[in-house]
Amino acid sequence: MVAGAVDGFKEVMQDGQTGYLAIPESVTDLADKLEKLVVSPDLREQMGAAGRKNVMQRFEWDRCVTKMEQVLEKTAQRKGADS
Repeated sequence: MVAGAVDGFKEVMQDGQTGYLAIPESVTDLADKLEKLVVSPDLREQMGAAGRKNVMQRFEWDRCVTKMEQVLEKTAQRKGADS
């Protein structure tokens, strides 16, 4: 994956490991990083596997449910304090 090094992507991707972050508005940097992936099937496979592993770890179902429960509990506590 190649994405612009902007908010959102910078927090999710690990540049050079799970994909490449290109300098925003730099056609040259974007083209260079795309070319690296086009010419290297091994690199694409390696980065793809690392990206999948990262997503599975960060967004694993039980972990997401636990975080959502925490958010809901905090919201309910604040709502109760406002009453």
